[in-house]
Amino acid sequence: MPHADSLLEFEPDGVEDLAALRAREARFRWLVENASDLIRIVDAGGIVRYDSRSVQRVLGLLPTETTGTHLLDLVHPDDRDLARRSLAEILHHPGAVNTTEYRMRHRNGEWRVIEATSTNALHDPDIAGFVVTARDVTQRKQTEETLARYAAELRALSLRDELTGLYNRRGFLTLAGERSRIARRMRSRFALLFLDVDQMKPINDRFGHAAGDQALREIAHALRDTVRESDLAARIGGDEFAVLAVVHDEHHTAGLLRRIERRVAERRLAAELPHELTVSAGIISYDPDHPTRLSDLLAEADSRMYAAKEARRLAR
Repeated sequence: MPHADSLLEFEPDGVEDLAALRAREARFRWLVENASDLIRIVDAGGIVRYDSRSVQRVLGLLPTETTGTHLLDLVHPDDRDLARRSLAEILHHPGAVNTTEYRMRHRNGEWRVIEATSTNALHDPDIAGFVVTARDVTQRKQTEETLARYAAELRALSLRDELTGLYNRRGFLTLAGERSRIARRMRSRFALLFLDVDQMKPINDRFGHAAGDQALREIAHALRDTVRESDLAARIGGDEFAVLAVVHDEHHTAGLLRRIERRVAERRLAAELPHELTVSAGIISYDPDHPTRLSDLLAEADSRMYAAKEARRLAR
């Protein structure tokens, strides 16, 4: 901080001027020492040359304990490169300002998130260092993270079916729209399946809605066991399901449906269900050589699914 001797160099004209300067310096020092933010001066080598009294408020330490230590001594090991770069970026730019966040250790052992704004004042002979204004933003960061987590959970809930854990209709249509745009741009194929559980009403009427819910969960298990993580599987409403899967050709598309039907049968046996469990499906492929809108593909898959269900009904 400036001293009276240095101030005389600027105002040597009289006692009144000197008194005024001393008064201004006293006011400035009071503001610095009583600021809620930590104000520190760090030299070019990273040594703390001055810490305001608020270091006790921010880090639980006294200025006498931090002055003369290295800036990085209290910085979390994982954040030291970040803190070092924040000063290096403005090292050769007098007056430049850089703001970053890193963790520092409090006296009580806790890691506190610090928002540090550094100003290059190396060129100023009265400062000869970086002026770092630091504030504890731990609570703010925790609040932001909590809100972000809640938002993510709400988004997930809004896209997921509560009973099966698959995507719901909204989630499927949202993500399928993105996949179809990618397929159009990358000229890749995908298969779209609509599935409907056969005899769902008799299952509910004879065995109860709990049995119906279990049947839907077993279908969901079968789909998860069959499709890859990069594919989409959804319960789009009632006893209807949909799948969007990346395929290479029509043979792969037909094989996908056969694997789903086989897994449904296996799930029925594994769960020892007291009723049959089958699905009727409509399937269609997106051909990049003949691009088709997703809405048209969905309508055609839905139509084929109902045709398959009617054919199965007539065959009984």
